[in-house]
Amino acid sequence: MKTVLRVAGTITIFLFGFFAINYCIFYVIATLFNIKPGLIFYTLLIIAVVSYPLSTLGGRIVSNRYIRIFYIIASSWMGISFYLLTFI
Repeated sequence: MKTVLRVAGTITIFLFGFFAINYCIFYVIATLFNIKPGLIFYTLLIIAVVSYPLSTLGGRIVSNRYIRIFYIIASSWMGISFYLLTFI
């Protein structure tokens, strides 16, 4: 039971941290282009945040070409987001 709680806690901390990073990036980009955050803004934000965990879990359950492509895109966005945060 302790292991499950540790894993759940780690995943929760990761998601909150990754959400904060993506929110900062999306907010700065929206501010630069004078875009008001709306439904599309928050939808893209949620997709960016959950894409990596979903692709990782999907790769463990089903291994096919589409999951691998989704994983590569999600991992690339994760790396790019850390560089963008540093740049911003």
